[in-house]
Amino acid sequence: MWFIMKHLSNYKQFENNKFFSPSKETMDKLEGYIKQKMSTNPDLNLSSWIYNNLIRKSVGSESPELKKWISENSTKFKSLLDGYLKTYSVSNPLIMAAQDDQGEWLGFNFNRKLKKKEVGSSGEITYNYYLTFDRNIDNFKSWINSLNSLISKFYKACESGDLKESAVSLKFGYSLNHYLEDNDHMKFYWYKKEDEAKVEKIVNEWLSENKISTTQRPYSKGIDTGKTSSWGVKVSDTVNSEFEKLLKTNGDKFTPKQYATWIVDMLNTTKFKI
Repeated sequence: MWFIMKHLSNYKQFENNKFFSPSKETMDKLEGYIKQKMSTNPDLNLSSWIYNNLIRKSVGSESPELKKWISENSTKFKSLLDGYLKTYSVSNPLIMAAQDDQGEWLGFNFNRKLKKKEVGSSGEITYNYYLTFDRNIDNFKSWINSLNSLISKFYKACESGDLKESAVSLKFGYSLNHYLEDNDHMKFYWYKKEDEAKVEKIVNEWLSENKISTTQRPYSKGIDTGKTSSWGVKVSDTVNSEFEKLLKTNGDKFTPKQYATWIVDMLNTTKFKI
């Protein structure tokens, strides 16, 4: 079915990789929803399902050693993050740490009083950068043990360096299990286009200095617009929209399994315009 992808003139083909590798169980569920859409429920919208089960959800680590290590170190990791919360939860205009309402993330906001978003045609703009760490014990130890270094780098840059006139945020999963189950491990946010290179420089220096390896993603940067439209949601909406067009044109010429494969292939092989 790859030839059908040629109609995606608005997007660039991304170098072939298998970042999104759903389990058989997930693919079976996707095929089931597509079969339902083709037969009894043509109005079924798969966008949210694609976002939650393909884009965000990881197929998981196959390493029993890593799973065991995470189980043994989850309490220690939580204590580390709770220490950050205690230290940086007081009102400080330069740095403040907090959790989201669901307790999924621990976030740091730097220079938050300077936060002023640019406005585009679709509303306020937030620029973001994503990391997925390679899943092995030594690499996990490297990024966890150097978290304080990352926080310090942003603190110094926002206090008296290149970002002293800018607001920047970062967040990462609050539970160690997050890094097995979710594809988004760490996220960085900035609010002026000109800050992109400054933020990326800090992140890349931190990765290099601490020999932290990351997994190549089909997209590592994105733009959130308005109050609710995250980049990942935009990607899932786009994939679903293209799938709807494909299904409308071809109908039952292809099986649910072929359509499901096409959806995953599009996620893996398309570079979405930012």
